[in-house]
Amino acid sequence: MKTTSDLVFRKKWKDEAGAINLPVWIAVQAIVEARLTGASWACVAVLVVGHGLDIHVIDIPLHAGIWDRLVEETAAFWERVATGEPPAADYARDGDTIADLWPPDADVEALDLSADNRMPALLDERAEIKERVKAEEKRLDEIKAEIVEKLGGATLARLGDGREVVRAIQRRAEFTVKASSFPVLRIRQPRKAAT
Repeated sequence: MKTTSDLVFRKKWKDEAGAINLPVWIAVQAIVEARLTGASWACVAVLVVGHGLDIHVIDIPLHAGIWDRLVEETAAFWERVATGEPPAADYARDGDTIADLWPPDADVEALDLSADNRMPALLDERAEIKERVKAEEKRLDEIKAEIVEKLGGATLARLGDGREVVRAIQRRAEFTVKASSFPVLRIRQPRKAAT
């Protein structure tokens, strides 16, 4: 059994055509529970709560390959735990987790990464990407200015291909931002020697 809101159900449980597309992690959970309890079948019943109550029952095929992969991955996980070897980071997926694991600590001594050949390449790539982003943002500003000029104060314009351009005043209520603290990454260039 699962419960979800109608908004989350539309966003995460349905595809673009509106057909139910069960989130993979829920299907895997059902397969594990069926296997551990010795069940010969599995399904998920999701109660959707919103402007009404709807229940959807979805059959889950018990794919042996998924179970086998889970058993392999679980064994590998516990082997890494036993040897103290953390899994390799997936930087595209694990950025927030890495940041949570390694918050800045002023008591940790400065690192000597002078022999690390990867770090300069990362910093160079980061600088190049930031420059490209800056140039792209500048171009976006130029495009916006040209669009605004073409609108000439109008709040709506219709294009030949059916698109509409809307430029209207948006009002935002006043709000206060609470004080917070968070890590900031900065790259400092080496100091030039005095001549």
